[in-house]
Amino acid sequence: MAASHPQGRADLGFEDRVAAGRLLAREGRGEAAIAHFQELVSREPDNPRVHYELACAYDREGREEEALLPYRQAFALGLGEDDLASAYVGLGSTLRNVGQPEEAVRILAEGRERFPADGAIRVFLALARFSAGDGQAALVELLDLLLANPDAANLRGYDRTIRLYTESCARPQERRPLLPAAARQTAPSRRVIVST
Repeated sequence: MAASHPQGRADLGFEDRVAAGRLLAREGRGEAAIAHFQELVSREPDNPRVHYELACAYDREGREEEALLPYRQAFALGLGEDDLASAYVGLGSTLRNVGQPEEAVRILAEGRERFPADGAIRVFLALARFSAGDGQAALVELLDLLLANPDAANLRGYDRTIRLYTESCARPQERRPLLPAAARQTAPSRRVIVST
């Protein structure tokens, strides 16, 4: 993908026009939002941000096929860092939705390389991998994400056990027990109390 384009952020008039289009979408006037951003594209065809906003407007209206070109144009023109992670998610998700899961995996994997801590990219990458027929890689991606954020997921001390499961899933050619021995030794004890 291209380098960041400096155009678009400093011009308050431009920001106001973008905000107006987004407001149309939030108000449920999606077709008006699309027309608004199409007009902005005709005025500023070299501005990657307007192409990105048009792609998002198409996406919100379920017009994924039409969203592809403006997403690609935004990347080609050098979309800025502020919108880039969301653009990876948008393009990747759209590709998956239109039946191109392998291309979605490629785009989202590129996004993951660029934004490794972005949870949304990783979740959509897992979805794309699953749609492409690689359920194992999808599961490993989600488990890795979970392990990267154990506090947010409330793993209650099972981090190491889940990590061992993830490693086991990542290597299916090695037939291992469902719960590796090391995990059996470190799993928190669970007592069941039955009251009568």
